[in-house]
Amino acid sequence: MEKTGNTKEKIINSAIECFSKYGYDGTSVDIICKSAGVSKGSFFYYFPTKQSLFLEILNFWLHDIDRVMEETSRSPEDTPTKLFKLASVLIDLITSGEREISLTFEFWNRALRDKETLDKIILIFEKYRDYFSNLLSEGIKKGEFWGVDSEVASYTIVAFALGLLIQKLFAVGEEDWESLSRKGLEIILDGLKDGRGR
Repeated sequence: MEKTGNTKEKIINSAIECFSKYGYDGTSVDIICKSAGVSKGSFFYYFPTKQSLFLEILNFWLHDIDRVMEETSRSPEDTPTKLFKLASVLIDLITSGEREISLTFEFWNRALRDKETLDKIILIFEKYRDYFSNLLSEGIKKGEFWGVDSEVASYTIVAFALGLLIQKLFAVGEEDWESLSRKGLEIILDGLKDGRGR
């Protein structure tokens, strides 16, 4: 008999493992249920479809990022410090384990073939780019940045994070990704503070 307390969490955790290992198409509801030790009835009680679970995992990941963004936006720190903290959250996600990287690419792969997933991914990119752009605009008004196009700079920060993710996936050496990402981020933000981000 199943314990009902954290059944949904068990399904999500098992699905993360299965999707990252077998991909979306290679993962069935049966495989997820077997891995989680739950019945199909329990699965469908929480998730009407495999697709709804897949998107729930994406929401689950983004919840922590959204929370940090809200906390950072309310903090009294200067804009460059806020930007570094927020960009670091994206970098932390990227420098996490192989399972997370595999699942991130599975989201992208699914987005190429499924409009609902694509629309969700587009909204996420727009949300974070807009957030960085608004924060940069705030810094420009305060005189913390000058000669900076906030929209272009926000695209650059997000592109940097995605570029690291791709490089990490295909890396063959023993690079220190955390150190590389933080140093690269410092170069971008120092350039913005010095007014070179035109």
